[in-house]
Amino acid sequence: MTQINISSSAKSIDIKKIKLEAKYNSEIKKYLDIIADVSSSIYAIRGNLNANEVSKNAKPELIFLLRSLYRDTIKIFDNSSRDFMKDKKAEGLNISKEDNEMVNQEISESSLFYVNNQSEIQSDEISKTNEKKIESAVVFALLFINNKIQKLNSDKIDAQNQLLSINQELDRIGELSIALKLKKKKLEKLIKDVDKNLQKINSNRNLAISREINKKLKELNVARSKTISAQEIGATESFIRQEEAKALSKTNATYRNVFLSRSRKRWNAILDNRTREAHALADGQIRRLDEDFIVDGENLSFPRDPRGSIGNIINCRCIIDYILV
Repeated sequence: MTQINISSSAKSIDIKKIKLEAKYNSEIKKYLDIIADVSSSIYAIRGNLNANEVSKNAKPELIFLLRSLYRDTIKIFDNSSRDFMKDKKAEGLNISKEDNEMVNQEISESSLFYVNNQSEIQSDEISKTNEKKIESAVVFALLFINNKIQKLNSDKIDAQNQLLSINQELDRIGELSIALKLKKKKLEKLIKDVDKNLQKINSNRNLAISREINKKLKELNVARSKTISAQEIGATESFIRQEEAKALSKTNATYRNVFLSRSRKRWNAILDNRTREAHALADGQIRRLDEDFIVDGENLSFPRDPRGSIGNIINCRCIIDYILV
């Protein structure tokens, strides 16, 4: 069995993806942070927030961003197989100009469908999650502010009781020790500070809540942007490389023999401590180009196949290698 590294090595592909993910992680975080700013601004003004409306209004920008991500990923990975074949001319694996144009046309058509279709599907899913995150951030912010007010009131009551006890001691003996004088001064300052904080919150409660909404959403956005960029780039990379292999299998007789009758795809996991157990176990699975891998009990045509469950495809770094049998 001869391995043909039609694409770059797993490590090389991972490096290319990491660079692209860095770019789009930043872009996606900016997009999510704008949603956080809009959400908090609306709550500050209205005192309520329609999460569905905010998420829906932000969807066109998300579709545009996803399509840009898909196109950039396709541009980087859609020529992987033919780049390898340039080094294999001596083995009779030269692709003709006509066949190359045919492959380009087929990939162009499948890519166009993928970009348009996948951006609609994924924007729906991401928008639904945006809505849920906004709703949960509002609940969190309300609870946080209410708890803060309760804590301030509790601290004030406790300080007042201690101050009352000190004043009673003063009435009884007519003079306080240095320690009690300092404590009395500290308690009076504490009560004053608590009143100031309570007044600040109660004077514009909506603003206080909106700030917590913004803070909570932006905390979540750090991890979410990384997850979204990695998932979408990874899925697109796997898709376009498989599409190129399928297109090459339809070219001249040599390619039909190599790719259609003898070619196989092999699941290749990056075996380190970041790889989940099910994907490490799938490492080395071999299938025909039109067959699925079985990964954690699910049928996946390629790593990060959108048909898989979220828990099985998210943060996946596996790739496909092609071999001759």
